Amino acid sequence: MANGSFFDKAKNKEWQPKPRIDHRHHAMDAITVACANHGLIQRMAEENDINKIYYPLPLTSVESVADFRRKVISCLKDVKVSHKPNHSKAGQFHKETGRTVLCQNPDDPNSLITVYSRKILQVVKSAKDLTKLLIPETIKNEWHEDIAEHKAKQAKLVQDFELYMNTAEQILIAENEQGVAEGKKEIKITEGRILLKAFRIIQDKGLWKGDKFRCLKTIPL
Repeated sequence: MANGSFFDKAKNKEWQPKPRIDHRHHAMDAITVACANHGLIQRMAEENDINKIYYPLPLTSVESVADFRRKVISCLKDVKVSHKPNHSKAGQFHKETGRTVLCQNPDDPNSLITVYSRKILQVVKSAKDLTKLLIPETIKNEWHEDIAEHKAKQAKLVQDFELYMNTAEQILIAENEQGVAEGKKEIKITEGRILLKAFRIIQDKGLWKGDKFRCLKTIPL
């Protein structure tokens, strides 16, 4: 606004920064622009207290400002963000798109639960790193229908790693012995190699598809 007061928390207690990671704010911007006219924009620029501004109802089917807000929120819940085909992949939009909003944190309305994918073997370098595949218990199952499923699948993945690591090590030892017998150089069996072999066993048995897992994290708005 002209005097910047609407972006000053000291003057406007209603103002909140956009959660840039949630790209639905572009849809919210479009709705705001569509419902505003020059006169309303001018009044907002001149008035420090937004509660003193009269907002005309944008649609005849809307009963009140509160009703309009509820309908907008309801619509935004179902909005799916898609990329423009020729959109540059070098900008901030694409940097943040890998992380998506799963839901709002019911225990803290000022934070969001986000989800993104990471490669398993880029995270798990040693056996002690296996716990990094687990979703924290602070993120509760009842917050979203997908959370319990992700928790169970990734807990099972950790169990499978622990189950097949010994088998993986024995296979590597046998492969080493055969290689040495054939005149090849002995390969050092590291924990990283054992984890890699264990993961291949897990994949070969159809216990895990792909090479990534889901990370769930709480971030502030």
